[in-house]
Amino acid sequence: MKIMKIEKLLLSLIIIFLCGLPTNSQQLSDSSTFYSDERCDICINHFNQKLTQSILDEIDKVKNGNNWSTELDTLYPYARDAWNNAIYLVKQNFDNNDWANGRYQALDFSQFENWKDDPSLKNYQKFFLLLTEATLGPYPDKSLDMSEQIAWMEHADVVFKLDQFIETCFTNICEDTESAQIRRSLNPKKLPDNP
Repeated sequence: MKIMKIEKLLLSLIIIFLCGLPTNSQQLSDSSTFYSDERCDICINHFNQKLTQSILDEIDKVKNGNNWSTELDTLYPYARDAWNNAIYLVKQNFDNNDWANGRYQALDFSQFENWKDDPSLKNYQKFFLLLTEATLGPYPDKSLDMSEQIAWMEHADVVFKLDQFIETCFTNICEDTESAQIRRSLNPKKLPDNP
């Protein structure tokens, strides 16, 4: 029993690390939830607000640093549509029991070293890879620190990040909450038409 509590605490800390702590204004009101699990409420709130906002914050950071390129501008609509479709699918189809069925696939890590030469990349993937490069610099393929490479990869692959968030938050922290109840509370913020 103690091990399960420790695992859940670690999962909660991972979510806080990925999305930050919610402010009081971000807490869900009692009338908007169907259950009393505060940790699950925080997960739902992060999904509804923080995941998309973290992308917008990164875009602002790149623009404010004068690193926004015409290529990013051209690729943004593909990234916007892919992201908005992905979070909409989660809202419509989330099911605790079958989430781990490989619906969303992360990029193969071997692709990152020479990703610019990879013709199989989709436009939305190129956008997030370019955005990561503008934020963190080029992929650190010469680095001896594997954690630095993994951090870059996880940052660039938003599909992987979304899948990890859902698995950690909804499948584990909200494991005692009915999937239908979670779906009713999901109202994710979308990426806007223009960055």
